Amino acid sequence: MKLWIDFAKFQKRRSTLLLALLPFFLVSCGPSSCQNELPAGAAGDSQHVVILLDKSASMDYLVSDVIAGFNNLVDQLPSSSFVSLFGFESINGLESIFSHVPANSVRELTSADYYLGDGTPLYDAISGAINQIKIGSVTSSNERILFVVISDGIENSSTKYSLSDTQEAIRQEISNGWDIRFYGLGPDAASEAINLGIPIDDGSTYSPSQSGVDGAFDDIAGSLIQGNGESSCVRAIP
Repeated sequence: MKLWIDFAKFQKRRSTLLLALLPFFLVSCGPSSCQNELPAGAAGDSQHVVILLDKSASMDYLVSDVIAGFNNLVDQLPSSSFVSLFGFESINGLESIFSHVPANSVRELTSADYYLGDGTPLYDAISGAINQIKIGSVTSSNERILFVVISDGIENSSTKYSLSDTQEAIRQEISNGWDIRFYGLGPDAASEAINLGIPIDDGSTYSPSQSGVDGAFDDIAGSLIQGNGESSCVRAIP
């Protein structure tokens, strides 16, 4: 019994001593001093957000929602990230609207940028945008790519690239570490994620409406803004 009481007293004194010494062993630090504590690949990497927007005629009733959603997304991005924006339809093909622009320098998207055409050359757009990003905008080996396709329709007018060509391009870049997602505004468009070989968890279905467009852009923002702004950590002094 005496041994048990002595041990209990020792435990109590030990806990008291640790609490007294705790402030000397722990420090608060900001992002810069916590950099070495981040998971591998998180420190020093810049994020490149690449968005491929459907500009086919069927998007007519979503134009203002898409413009507002994109501008809201850019406002939420970390200042260290970069943005590329492509539009696509069958008359003018793939068009580059913004190319590797720092997020805090991206001007507002307007109807002069996002105007509609005709059909949906989805395979040409995806393969073409991947090629442009690979050979043009990305020059840093530590840049992380989030490649997003937003469309309300299915492929109907590609002439340069086939489904198999596009599937291979997607497979290659996923293996290279790209995060590739397809946001389908309607069930028909969402089925393209499976056809293209985009992991189903990354293919999302939203209604072809303002709420659907808002949901798609909110999902993109939610995966990126976690590291924005000040954060703090507690670490032991070596």
